[in-house]
Amino acid sequence: MSLNLYSFLTWKDFYAIDNIDKQELEEIKNVIKKYNDKPELINDEMPPSKILLKIVRLYDKVRYGTIITNKIGIKTIINKCPHFKEWIDKLVEMSKT
Repeated sequence: MSLNLYSFLTWKDFYAIDNIDKQELEEIKNVIKKYNDKPELINDEMPPSKILLKIVRLYDKVRYGTIITNKIGIKTIINKCPHFKEWIDKLVEMSKT
């Protein structure tokens, strides 16, 4: 999975990052709301990581992605992101052959 895709798969879960302030979190929630709570759609205006860099002063996609994934787990990401789940399902099916 690309780091860009990874950036927005977990946007809703930025609460897991201790140094995100309330204003930054609200701006992230507004972006997600704009896309009807479907993080996979956030990629039309500019790369998701660039949007996050505009909102979160200290955004580091590798560091935050790791922290969020460790706190929420891969199952949460799969449940929120049907395209990602489909990709994972295909990989699992391919591994069986």
